[in-house]
Amino acid sequence: MPRLIRMLVPLAAGLALPQAAQAQANGAVLSAPQVFALAEAYQREGRTGDAEALLEALSRDRDPEIRAEARFRLGRALIARGEYEGAVNAFAALLEEKPDAQPARLALAQALALAGQTAAAGRQLRRAEAAGLPEEAQRIVDRFADLLRRSRPYGASIELGLAPDTNINQATDARSLDVGGFPLVIDDSGRARSGIGLTGSADAFATLPLEPGIALVSRATAVASLYRDAEFNDILLSASSGPEFRLGRSVLRAAATYTTRLIGQRRYSRGFGGSLQVLAPFGKAGQLGASLTLSDQRYRIAEQDGLQYSASASYERALSPRLYGRLEASLFRAEARAAAYATTSYGVGAALTRDVGAATIYARAGYMRTDGDAPFPLFGSARADDRVDLSLGASWKRWSIAGLTPVVRLQQTYNHSPLGLYRFKRTRLELALTERF
Repeated sequence: MPRLIRMLVPLAAGLALPQAAQAQANGAVLSAPQVFALAEAYQREGRTGDAEALLEALSRDRDPEIRAEARFRLGRALIARGEYEGAVNAFAALLEEKPDAQPARLALAQALALAGQTAAAGRQLRRAEAAGLPEEAQRIVDRFADLLRRSRPYGASIELGLAPDTNINQATDARSLDVGGFPLVIDDSGRARSGIGLTGSADAFATLPLEPGIALVSRATAVASLYRDAEFNDILLSASSGPEFRLGRSVLRAAATYTTRLIGQRRYSRGFGGSLQVLAPFGKAGQLGASLTLSDQRYRIAEQDGLQYSASASYERALSPRLYGRLEASLFRAEARAAAYATTSYGVGAALTRDVGAATIYARAGYMRTDGDAPFPLFGSARADDRVDLSLGASWKRWSIAGLTPVVRLQQTYNHSPLGLYRFKRTRLELALTERF
């Protein structure tokens, strides 16, 4: 393991040891420092199981200082043995009670990186920086942050769940629409339908080093919502591949892209294009991101075919050891054969993530405006939609079901449009299990 990663656990002595607490070992009553010393002796003798058993026992002590020291030492012992997920749980438990324990937060970043969760490790580093670090520790963190961006050659994640949804087809709930003063009746398949779906997603990437600072990065993603009535199944598949350039602490990625979407077991759209993305640190605890994409899209309805362009920018920052924030803005343009289907959209969003006990909760709000180029002949109006997306969620990384982390998300969407076909509201609850590899 690179020496730089080991340097992220610098200060075991930074957590004070109480002298008065006692524990039982081999029939004798020992103070907490004596038990810690015995655990160290067991580790030197190679009796790691006995050492970890003592530390596990002290991690449940009534004294919070003893619990903190025991969890810190247990996490270090698990890292040394290659049990990175167990180490993540130990450090996370410590930080639930002591969110300002910087050595534990740096150790958690180390354990996450070793477990392959580099994005989560980066967030922990930014949270540590938000609270302030000594100059020497800051230099180590800077070097480790750079190492994170270079480390993983491959990885994957998977999520499975259930999703009760009040509007699985994002359709209007109106029974009829006014067309030139006459009512147009909408059949049941064209109106809002509720249902419970199976949701799933999978993501995998691979990195192939080419030259110092240059690598080929390839990624494949699948997202699906499946229902009893296959007419409403929604599956999105995408793939990308291209070079990644590391410029100091910044990253520049260019990629060729392919996407296809299936609705109701039939292809709805497909597109070929490219993307350009930049990530750069901003200050001690922030990160800036920007991306450009271009795609030639083909739809089931040929009048929608055309080029699509998008640009987005984001800024994320650790506001405190427990609180993380993100701001984002986007611009989207869709050309089309028929002018009524051509649109321009722009939007903004904000999100907050906070650690609360064993859970990580997040809240997000977003707004999107969409304007059509021309009116639809049948309705005499162009799109002028205002869409609001609200979401609230939580995950429990220290809990698991069959080795998977539970996740809950509640999403609310409102889309107001002068065209009744595009006017809808939707509430969706996702109960899922997720894992990263």
